[in-house]
Amino acid sequence: ATRLAVLVEFIGLAFDCPWFAENPVSRLASLWRKPDYSFHPFEFGGYLPEDDEHPDYPEIIKARDAYPKKTMLWAGNGFRFPVKKPVPVRPGYSDQFWKLGGKSLRTKNIRSATPRSFALAVFEANKKGR
Repeated sequence: ATRLAVLVEFIGLAFDCPWFAENPVSRLASLWRKPDYSFHPFEFGGYLPEDDEHPDYPEIIKARDAYPKKTMLWAGNGFRFPVKKPVPVRPGYSDQFWKLGGKSLRTKNIRSATPRSFALAVFEANKKGR
């Protein structure tokens, strides 16, 4: 994971473009460097429509990414962190990941997917002509 994060930085610098690498709280901060930002998916849920439902996993991922999951972000080369547009979330830990036990490819893909709300927010904050 550390090599991949360093590669993301290298490519962003080589192509002279903004870049970021995101990862839930892990050892990456001690193996590479401290993160530049942290966020929870619900903090960007306002970028999705009110009637949003996850297109692939509606039974697992809450509508509008309304769940907590502390995620770290390493960024550089002009990356703009987006404005937060939070949606209400129940206090405490996310209950959706209790449904994701095991080590199947499907489970790994769901757990590692970048929240759609955050991806949209990053696009809006970093698109050209802004």
